[in-house]
Amino acid sequence: TYNPGAFDNASGISALLEIAEVLNNNNIKPKKSILFIAFNGEEEGLHGSKYYVQNPIYPIDNSMLINFDCIGVNSDVPLEISFITDNSKALSEKFCILADELEIDYKETQGGGGSDHISFDYEGVKSVMISEMDDKYLHTINDTVENYISEERLKQTIKFVLYYLDKNIY
Repeated sequence: TYNPGAFDNASGISALLEIAEVLNNNNIKPKKSILFIAFNGEEEGLHGSKYYVQNPIYPIDNSMLINFDCIGVNSDVPLEISFITDNSKALSEKFCILADELEIDYKETQGGGGSDHISFDYEGVKSVMISEMDDKYLHTINDTVENYISEERLKQTIKFVLYYLDKNIY
């Protein structure tokens, strides 16, 4: 079937690109390296992320992953900060503290989901997924910018992750 994918997951890719541009234009260099990466094959079984953790181009030891999946929704659902194993609980809690500071409506969840952060967490890499799940048009022909995306919500999520990066890598 044809699914335009504005919410799942062009919104996540747009956030990734915007954050990369902001950091690239920053005159201050981060204390840690940052790799921006997107995967294919998530819906079919996390093929891209599974392959990467088995064949990384950079060592994944001492790494962490922030996964965007379905962000910028134009409904009242809270931001979801998700982690899989206890290995990633402390990272998730850091994001929750920052969400409180920024007065962002959020919920923290453990387990479930089927997104690329799972592949990393199962390899011992601290990982969180940032999402705003509203499945009204998910995986349908109606997954378009006009039907699904709020520019303000998308900006809020980008600023939230930039805030995390500012506090933790600069």
